[in-house]
Amino acid sequence: MKCIQIHSTFVASMNLNAAAYQVLIRLKQMLREVYAAGLLGVLCSVLGLGFGGYVWLKALPDGPFWVGAIPLLLLLSVHFGRTDHHFMKVWRGKQKPFFLAIEYLFFAAPFWLSAGIHTPWFLLIYPAFIAALVFLPVGSPRVIRPFFNLRFIPDSLYEIKSGIRKSTLLWLFLFLLSLLGFLHLAAPIVAWVLLLLCLPEFYREAEPWPLLVLKAQTPSRLLLSKWVNHSAFFLLFSLPSVLVFMVFQTPIWWLALVFVGLLLFNLFFNLVCKYAYYESAALQSANQIWLSTGLVCLFFPPLLPLPFVMSVVFYRKSLKKLAPYLHD
Repeated sequence: MKCIQIHSTFVASMNLNAAAYQVLIRLKQMLREVYAAGLLGVLCSVLGLGFGGYVWLKALPDGPFWVGAIPLLLLLSVHFGRTDHHFMKVWRGKQKPFFLAIEYLFFAAPFWLSAGIHTPWFLLIYPAFIAALVFLPVGSPRVIRPFFNLRFIPDSLYEIKSGIRKSTLLWLFLFLLSLLGFLHLAAPIVAWVLLLLCLPEFYREAEPWPLLVLKAQTPSRLLLSKWVNHSAFFLLFSLPSVLVFMVFQTPIWWLALVFVGLLLFNLFFNLVCKYAYYESAALQSANQIWLSTGLVCLFFPPLLPLPFVMSVVFYRKSLKKLAPYLHD
């Protein structure tokens, strides 16, 4: 009996050490991406995220209950949008939920501890939510993919098609959540914010250069055609929720137009940021920091001019970066 107890203690200790090592790897990956963005990217990220956290903390005491649950929706989008399947192959069988729970609890700790100070129920809700979440399929389950073959998306929109195929369940969830504007105004607003937060995932990976030069366009023409096509797709995707919101939330119908404006600008910003750091068939880390920084700044008036200045800088940089490939 004593040997069994010692063995169980040893196994638990090994699992905790392995979980701590996984968290350490994640921190190192984050540091590499921050380093790739440079000093200015780090400063902008700290300012933007710090200001966003400050606004969220100020809204907690007097805001509605769902304000404290916003990080849970972000965590849900992260879980269903994960594409790091090669990294997670080291988690096998019954160990995977344990390692996922440790990772989510660690990175969500600032949110659920802060929310718990104002509403003690969150000290139970956050861990319980994570405990249930880790048993759900990571990314989009393969069993639902045959029902979403995405043939309605043209092959020319390969960034969109690839991104939705990798996170089908996430985008289905966002679409359905956005249609609940007739029940409560928070549902479409949260869905729209999550949609904007998920956009950089479509521009994380650069296409091979032969695919880039396929249509023999100039750099400026390429950026314009991509922006128009991507905008048309996401406007069609968002049109039902925008119409429902404008019909059932008439006092604040203009918020739907604000979302459309933010969507169009973010698509342009994502494109120019992607090609400003273009490397053929490479995963791009530096542009993800800039994209996240620009997106956070858009939600806070004092920092609002920064993304527009950054978009002009990145547009010029992307033209220079694409010129050797497209012979402008």
